[in-house]
Amino acid sequence: KYQEWGDITRTIRADYAAGRVNAAQADLVQARPLEYLYDRRQDTLQVNNLATNSGYQPVVSRMRAALHTHLLDVQDVLFMPEYEMARRAEHATPYALRKDAAAYPFPRILDAAVQVGQQDAAEQQLKLLKDEDAVVRYWGAVGLDAGTDAVKPFREQVAAALDDPHPS
Repeated sequence: KYQEWGDITRTIRADYAAGRVNAAQADLVQARPLEYLYDRRQDTLQVNNLATNSGYQPVVSRMRAALHTHLLDVQDVLFMPEYEMARRAEHATPYALRKDAAAYPFPRILDAAVQVGQQDAAEQQLKLLKDEDAVVRYWGAVGLDAGTDAVKPFREQVAAALDDPHPS
């Protein structure tokens, strides 16, 4: 979150707090939605997010399912932090690594990553912090970090998980 220290970010946040920004500018500092869907023909600046519009839910569901299927098909190695990718691919390329289910349990990793930003996922994410796979634990931690208020009741459990030996 190093970007929070930049002059422009501080200026935008100050202008937002003072009410000097429009809705599109406010979107830069407000909580980010989990998904985006734009009608690029009607909304070329991509300002009107249709993902929460009930009329577009069939499109959102179809696109979400297609993405999930594609990710499972390609076994995307970019779900690993760089440190972990380098460690696991020490004796093989990341491309080869992604095909080794024991070395890269991608379905479990994807399931953990998908929980980031989900409402009421804190308890499941806490369980992920105890997973044998470091990348699954990583995504559990990322999810807990993203769910600021939902995590408050679990502070002690989160603090205990900070003693994880894995750098990521």
